Amino acid sequence: MHLTNKKKLLIINDYDIKLMCISSFWFLIPIIYGLHQSLYIVNILSYISIVTFVASILYWHNPINGIRRYFDYFVANTTCILYIVLASYNINCAYTKLFIWYLLFTSIFLFYKSLYLYNVNNKNWVFCHMYFHLMATFAKCVILYNIIYQ
Repeated sequence: MHLTNKKKLLIINDYDIKLMCISSFWFLIPIIYGLHQSLYIVNILSYISIVTFVASILYWHNPINGIRRYFDYFVANTTCILYIVLASYNINCAYTKLFIWYLLFTSIFLFYKSLYLYNVNNKNWVFCHMYFHLMATFAKCVILYNIIYQ
């Protein structure tokens, strides 16, 4: 699979694509967890997370520059902002907020680190991006849990 970039031609092999699709399925964890709750706000977050999951799978199934890539990027950023805003208003514990901010900054770092590694053709970009998916999933679960049981 080839991705074109204005700077150079980059290659994503089939194994890396499979890994990225598998890590996108991690987004189902907070979706399933949230949909089993009876709180309206948690259900809304879960439905929004379904869009994130679908956008990620659509992109990583055939990762080429285009509308699916921009849609995935837009949905991921919008979902992140929404979770942060709702966590800020619905979680009162300062330690929990600090932990959520830590998860957020770690996720952002991992995303940009994977992008950098990808741009310099370092094969470890895929593991960094998978870890980004894992941290984002964990952050969503922490936020949902604290909204439910606070």
